[in-house]
Amino acid sequence: MARRVSQYISRKSDASSKPAIQPLPANKWVTLEVENLTELVPTETSKAGALWACYLNVDSPKIKGATELVIRWVREPKGINDATGYETKALNKGGTTFIKDVWLFQAKKGQPVVLQIKANGYATITTREIKLAIT
Repeated sequence: MARRVSQYISRKSDASSKPAIQPLPANKWVTLEVENLTELVPTETSKAGALWACYLNVDSPKIKGATELVIRWVREPKGINDATGYETKALNKGGTTFIKDVWLFQAKKGQPVVLQIKANGYATITTREIKLAIT
């Protein structure tokens, strides 16, 4: 028996968006902004977990550019600030790196969740997309 998706959110910002890029300062946690929003807020609690996904195009300059990007999903960033874990992605210094990542963790009705990123040098994010699917 197939499960149905009870909530699905998809947000995307790219070159046609305002602002078109999101700069990343070196060695500082930054909350990803997509469609001028920073949080995903589930309208219900997941029964079997929720899929949280991101897609990022990260540009890193040759001089002082980042070589690594650490990402984390954070529940209630203005409250308990509970990070679900961390993952480090290698970046193509002097070029663009395409990052796709999916995490599975519980969604709680009304609990805001953000994607935070930290680069070990300077970088910018051009295309950025986040998704939430609850079954």
